[in-house]
Amino acid sequence: MKKLIPLLLLSSATLYSTIGTLPINAMGCNSSTNKAEVICAEGDIDCEKKLIEDRIN
Repeated sequence: MKKLIPLLLLSSATLYSTIGTLPINAMGCNSSTNKAEVICAEGDIDCEKKLIEDRIN
């Protein structure tokens, strides 16, 4: 029993630190600070294509 309690504490602390860092890593790819809105002129096909490419990437 004396060996079980430290093992449980260590495993729960390890699990907590692993789960605690996952949201930070998951948001790393999607946290772009460039949120400027680009407005294309009506009928400007090149601008619209560029917007679609930027959304995909």
